[in-house]
Amino acid sequence: MVTASAPMAAYQKTSCRVTSQRDMLRRLELSLADFKQVVSRCRQRNIVFLCTPFTTEDVHRVANLGVAAIKVASTDLTNLEL
Repeated sequence: MVTASAPMAAYQKTSCRVTSQRDMLRRLELSLADFKQVVSRCRQRNIVFLCTPFTTEDVHRVANLGVAAIKVASTDLTNLEL
């Protein structure tokens, strides 16, 4: 989602304690266990869980959670593999 050389905003430099946006995003990524917990909470509250995966591998991970729908990003509308 971001190149290693993407500059960080001033607030990111002071609040994130990392040296690159890529490192910041890696720290903020949800694990599969996190996603399972979110899906479970959504089901408990009768909320339709939506997720926008960006790789075919992630599409399969999300689909395996038994979700009702997967959102495709507008930038991927021509990505037939996805």
